[in-house]
Amino acid sequence: MLIYLHGSYAQNGLIAHYDGIDNVGVNKHDNNSRVWKDISASNVTATLTDNFANDGVTSGWVEDGLVFPVDTSTTYRVNAKYFDNTYSAMTYEANVTFLEEPKNSGSQAYVHFIVIKNSQNVSSLWINARNDIRRMNGLGNDAYVLDRIFSLEKDKTYTFTFVQESLTSRAFYVNGVFVARKSNISLQEIEFGYIFMFGHTLTPFITHNIRVYDRVLTEDEIASNYVLDRLRFGD
Repeated sequence: MLIYLHGSYAQNGLIAHYDGIDNVGVNKHDNNSRVWKDISASNVTATLTDNFANDGVTSGWVEDGLVFPVDTSTTYRVNAKYFDNTYSAMTYEANVTFLEEPKNSGSQAYVHFIVIKNSQNVSSLWINARNDIRRMNGLGNDAYVLDRIFSLEKDKTYTFTFVQESLTSRAFYVNGVFVARKSNISLQEIEFGYIFMFGHTLTPFITHNIRVYDRVLTEDEIASNYVLDRLRFGD
């Protein structure tokens, strides 16, 4: 049996942490909760939208996360408001399980779910994952496509890591392994304001864990965080 200590994840610079097992506090889980507690030092409560059904199977809480059902209008959301702050870098990590295999059709078979507020506009850090194409967006909607880098499978759990390394460079990791970097971007600042977890998707999935850091994680830290995700949430 795994004995889990929150300190096992990288803690330096952790400014948001939503954990599917401890969804209402450290070592506390509530299947009927309408909120998701941030267990980082920021302690920001996220709120489920009123229409977020909770049957524990196709939508709502399970023992290790929140099920986002098929939905094409982003109505199933979890919203958290942070104070607007600017940073020299950020790292965003999310651990999810696909309940069906993403299909090779549609422009948005699966869209991931964090929004960062930039001073110029509201821009998202997200993954548009089809069976054959992976697309990463960043601040300013500066996107790039990762073609046939890895295969997304039903009942598989993945840790996605997005690193905004600077105003000009960002990197992407899957399951602790470096996948791609883009260095020809130009941002005025990196500003963190909101987290919107949402299921604008044709593929239902479980969100197990979200972590946001105000710095660049090292490759060793990214790999270590993934190992703990795998031990806690499966692979």
